[in-house]
Amino acid sequence: MSSRARLAVLSLVVLGLLSSGLRCGEGELYRLTGDSAWLEGCIVGPCLCPVALLDDLTGNFVLAELPTLQPGPWRLFEVRVVRWTLQRGDATIQIRGSGLYHTAAPVLDEHRLILNLEFDGNAIDTIDSGNVAGALSFPAIDIQALTGGQCYQEGVQLSAAPLGLAR
Repeated sequence: MSSRARLAVLSLVVLGLLSSGLRCGEGELYRLTGDSAWLEGCIVGPCLCPVALLDDLTGNFVLAELPTLQPGPWRLFEVRVVRWTLQRGDATIQIRGSGLYHTAAPVLDEHRLILNLEFDGNAIDTIDSGNVAGALSFPAIDIQALTGGQCYQEGVQLSAAPLGLAR
């Protein structure tokens, strides 16, 4: 391949990364796995209503570690460029957003996910997992985060892995 052709290919790759919101050296691309789903209904709390498990959730996000001056096992990551698609019946919903992910793996089996998301441009309440067990599989992530409603919640059962590890 000529140097001109290599330069053209490299330019297209860089342009693609920039247009997707990624910049070189700014985090790792994660892909949702088939175990990811959107949840709606009376998931936790005293109320009894049906829970919908919408498992046609696909997409990716970027996980970028943030520097911290605090000693201890906790690592803090910014969740960037959330680009998910949810198929709900005949409707295709674009989910966009960002947030934070904390993990104490491999020292402690504890992690937390907090996301601010929009459905087709309409903000939903912040979803938050609280500190929960299940961090030891990191860099793979498997966690449930919900809105804080008393009876009705919505949120994500997030199962994701870095692009090279996604199954």
